[in-house]
Amino acid sequence: RPSDRNGFDIVIGNPPYIRRTSINENDKKYYDRQYKSATKQYDMYLLFIEQGMNILNKKGHLCFINPIRFFNADYGFGCRKLLAENYTLKYVLDISQLPVFQNAMTYPCILLVQKIKGSEIVYQKLQNLSEIEDVQCVKKIFTNYADILSDPDFKFIVDVTQELRSLIKKINSHSENISSLFDIARGLPNTKVNFAGNKYRAVKSTNVRKYFIEGELKTINTDFADIFSQEMIIMPRTVEYLQSMIKEKDIVCLDRIYYLIPTQKVNLKFVLGILNSRLTNFWFEFYYKTTKVQGNYFDLNGNQIGSIPLPNTSAEQQKPIIALVDKILSAKKDNPQNDTSALESQIDALVYNLYGLTSEEITVVEGK
Repeated sequence: RPSDRNGFDIVIGNPPYIRRTSINENDKKYYDRQYKSATKQYDMYLLFIEQGMNILNKKGHLCFINPIRFFNADYGFGCRKLLAENYTLKYVLDISQLPVFQNAMTYPCILLVQKIKGSEIVYQKLQNLSEIEDVQCVKKIFTNYADILSDPDFKFIVDVTQELRSLIKKINSHSENISSLFDIARGLPNTKVNFAGNKYRAVKSTNVRKYFIEGELKTINTDFADIFSQEMIIMPRTVEYLQSMIKEKDIVCLDRIYYLIPTQKVNLKFVLGILNSRLTNFWFEFYYKTTKVQGNYFDLNGNQIGSIPLPNTSAEQQKPIIALVDKILSAKKDNPQNDTSALESQIDALVYNLYGLTSEEITVVEGK
């Protein structure tokens, strides 16, 4: 019993991976009261991490294999905060892209946590399972614990260099979030749509591409079309990279599309250029790559979209990007297959300039 000697020296385990949506209501109420890690749509493995840490002695270690997604996902906030403020995440072995468990995609990592305060986190990622036999030869990345504590969301971004971290801080310091300028919501669920009707045109997530609609729109009936009577930016939920477009008036958005409605005066074409830019996708990958699902796809949520930065600019600074977006929209309207990559590259260059990126920083963003 841990009370006999003030806790265990070592706690090792493979906790159950069970989503909150699969737990009965009485158990949910108990867990919500009992555990600091029970935030948002948490997974049970987080409660096991918390309980495992609770039963350590003063210098004890916890070693678990569990999904890595809580490092950045909204539901992991409570566990991350508890861990960062009261314990030390000493070591992470990332095996999230490897077939560790047969017939299950669980995106796991191995954690080593200690119940004393430390100064850095060591991160390693295996490219194949055979590397486990000589793991000391795998590249190590070191993260200062102060970088975790300085993040208001306590995100465990531990697989990047200090150079890259500094670049992200530079972007964040010259921007405001999408959520400060837009309301963000999901399109209509199937239960609110009559697909046999023909009163409204409706766009599916698979229709949405960068700057244009691909394929034929559906025709539907619904009693919830009023919200879509204006122009708005829309983004499909499941994507390899961020892609957005401006939806025309009176086209309804179906489920698995997020729509952005401005709450302040803002030029949608400027925002569209920023969202589709290389730098924004680079920023998003930095923060949310551990949330990817099978096939290397993002499964976006509103909080992630709301956190995307927009550079602080004057109306005059926005004009060149707006002009280029106009040219892209015109070209895609004439023929969706028109190649607009040169225009998009010009937007990328203007976005780099808005943030004051150096040539070396641009090289990092472009992966050269």
